[in-house]
Amino acid sequence: MSQNMFSQEELNKFQAIILAGGRGTRLSPLTDTTPKPLLRIKGRPIIDYLVDQLRLCNLRDITIVVK
Repeated sequence: MSQNMFSQEELNKFQAIILAGGRGTRLSPLTDTTPKPLLRIKGRPIIDYLVDQLRLCNLRDITIVVK
């Protein structure tokens, strides 16, 4: 059985949306000068991890919504 629940043809119809427009006030003072999605964990921006996970699921149509 395939690792994915959907075929590649079905996945091509999906669009992922990452909401990245918040202020990240709960992470202040880290977010005083850097937006939360760009904060680094182990040298990489947080948003990189999200995009990587979506790509591992073979999702290619990814939209990032910012303020």
